[in-house]
Amino acid sequence: MTLVLNGTTGVSAVDGSAATPAIQGGDTNTGVFFPAADTVAIATGGTERVRADSSGRTIVQNGPVGAGQTSSVKGVQTYFDATNNIGYIYSTQSGVANYRLSLNGADIDFNQGQARIDSSGNLLVGTTSAISSSRLAVVGDVADHLIRIRNDNGSTPAGVDVNYNATAPNNTGNTFFQGRDNVAVRFTVRSNGGIANFSGNNVNLSDRREKTNFAPAGEYLSKICAIPVQTFNYADQNMEEDPGLTLGVVAQDVQAVAPELVMESNWGTAEEPKMRLSIYQTDLQYALMKCIQEQQAMIVALKAEVDALKGAQA
Repeated sequence: MTLVLNGTTGVSAVDGSAATPAIQGGDTNTGVFFPAADTVAIATGGTERVRADSSGRTIVQNGPVGAGQTSSVKGVQTYFDATNNIGYIYSTQSGVANYRLSLNGADIDFNQGQARIDSSGNLLVGTTSAISSSRLAVVGDVADHLIRIRNDNGSTPAGVDVNYNATAPNNTGNTFFQGRDNVAVRFTVRSNGGIANFSGNNVNLSDRREKTNFAPAGEYLSKICAIPVQTFNYADQNMEEDPGLTLGVVAQDVQAVAPELVMESNWGTAEEPKMRLSIYQTDLQYALMKCIQEQQAMIVALKAEVDALKGAQA
């Protein structure tokens, strides 16, 4: 092949290959070559790494580039199409359908459209369309949970934090969480901290196989009788939307006679703690059950005394 070298064309008439590029430095298998018409490529170590083809596409990859993008390409490949402004990143490539990341206009698609970040900033998983203006939409047909969140922090783990950063609705109309089926809403965590359940079907694990260190509970009748039951409003209660009174007890009153039913916890944040007393509601429920048992024992004893007195008078 003739080598042409002049001030107009530079070096021409030599195409070269990945193994022996047409333009080389001191390394004979690294340089620039021309694998096809209107196409230029760069090779290192005898392997093609970058190609700009006749359509204006630039391909950067770490495996062999097939002519016309029809052969199997292993490794990670980046592909840009200047004609329609689409970019792809492949883990393996055998045609455009196998892309892993697509920059498609104003949207970003992942794994052949299985997930998308659209032009409004919505994150869509299992769908390419936003649902009811949701910022996050997860859609799928699975027998297990659609979303699972795992925290691997072994010292101070935390879960999900839902924060109304611009307002404090504190009512029954706004919700933090909601669970529904195709018929009705079944479960709601309200913005005032209340929990609404469609039916009284709450279940707590209470199997003997999950418990140990059993011992009879102590006396609770006198303790429970010493706790005043009151009506009150909460200090931050939205009185315009929910002016109703709440029936209950105060943790300090419970703590004075039954401290085992009370705990102190942070109702603020780690940065701005708000330490407050809380009541173990389930334990209080069983304390009331213990009171009924104690009262029943008194009733049985009094009935026996009454029966004995009646027998003596007969």
